[in-house]
Amino acid sequence: MDNSKKFIKMCEKVDLGWDGLIGDLCSIDGKAVNIITSAYWHHDLSCNYWEGTLRVDGCKKDIHADEVIPIYRQDQLQEMVKEYIKKQELQYSYLWNLWLSFSEFVMNESYGVNDKNITDVFTSMEQLWLAFVMKIKYNRVWNGEDWINEKL
Repeated sequence: MDNSKKFIKMCEKVDLGWDGLIGDLCSIDGKAVNIITSAYWHHDLSCNYWEGTLRVDGCKKDIHADEVIPIYRQDQLQEMVKEYIKKQELQYSYLWNLWLSFSEFVMNESYGVNDKNITDVFTSMEQLWLAFVMKIKYNRVWNGEDWINEKL
């Protein structure tokens, strides 16, 4: 699991939806911590959002879910592109199509605004999967500081 400063920064710059479940990692003040418990206690219909608190390792008080940065796992990121992959009219199973799409993304000769090699930009599978999600769903690329619209 990638809990590097770079990946935390990449996660901080996106809002992909996150429930903060027990065992997930999140970042508080740049430090990766485990969620011990989570509680969502009411739904505000006027704002249409869930409000909740988290209890994390090393913290004696509950923390509101909005105060932490989720650190996404590979399986969570893969789930985020599931519907996109299923919509593709490919002749193989979902998992095979997912792998083909991801492999094509990784094997692309250039990435981002500076046409860098993707393996020079990202150093973990979590970073690659987050970049894949952002490209597939939002046509955004990581420039080292933020997710920006990819050049046309």
